[in-house]
Amino acid sequence: MSAVTLCMAHYVRKQRVRQSKPKTSIEQACGRLNISDSGYYRLFTSQNPSQDRFDEVKKDIARLVSRVHSASITNGTRLETAYIANSLYNKNQPIVGAYLNTTSLQEGHFVHMMFSILGKNIEVDYTIIHKHKHKTKWVIKLFEIKDGGELDTKKAMSEVRTLISIKNALESANVHVEMYIVLWNTQGITKKSFKSALDGVHLITGRQMCKLVKGIDFDRISKDRTDVGPDNLSYIIRQFRLIVYKYDMIEDEIRRCQNKN
Repeated sequence: MSAVTLCMAHYVRKQRVRQSKPKTSIEQACGRLNISDSGYYRLFTSQNPSQDRFDEVKKDIARLVSRVHSASITNGTRLETAYIANSLYNKNQPIVGAYLNTTSLQEGHFVHMMFSILGKNIEVDYTIIHKHKHKTKWVIKLFEIKDGGELDTKKAMSEVRTLISIKNALESANVHVEMYIVLWNTQGITKKSFKSALDGVHLITGRQMCKLVKGIDFDRISKDRTDVGPDNLSYIIRQFRLIVYKYDMIEDEIRRCQNKN
């Protein structure tokens, strides 16, 4: 019996969130509430903001940047919701607190499965469990999904080490493990230096993952996640114009005061 425990990280709060489609509208995004204490504001502020005539303009810019960032994060959550919501591959009952052995494992596709290794809980984005085609052993496929087209090398190496630690623990129980890091939005994996450094972890695109998983429609997910694109562009342009208008008004007032003096 292995020292690896599997459980699902489905909490009530998460389940409630996933029942509704996340909003990726920049206009509806909350952003930072106290913008004066944010790093966004510090990018534009001066040493004496109380004496800065343009301080409110800078806060407007900071609020807008914060909203864009918030909407971008939500868009990543929307990707997660898309593959969670597929009823064909998420109808299986979770494995809760079962030690890894041939009698407790069950075939299925699981989102946010938690692997407990030596007292440390590690969550994996997507896990597939099935019997080998010759029915001689179990096969577990681990997917870490990145919403982007580039690989953060430093962070990726940390995730590679994490996946390998899970693999080593699982294979001690005679389970075949395949590991994948998915760059969802990239069109092709061309950076061979990354490949050589991944130590057995496969680097694949989002489309390639959908072919492996089957039943998850890459094009539909991509289309759903861009449905607010035109509205976001329109909102950003309106906000830019308002900010520039406010800036010009303040600048004109300063110029008039200077001319009077």
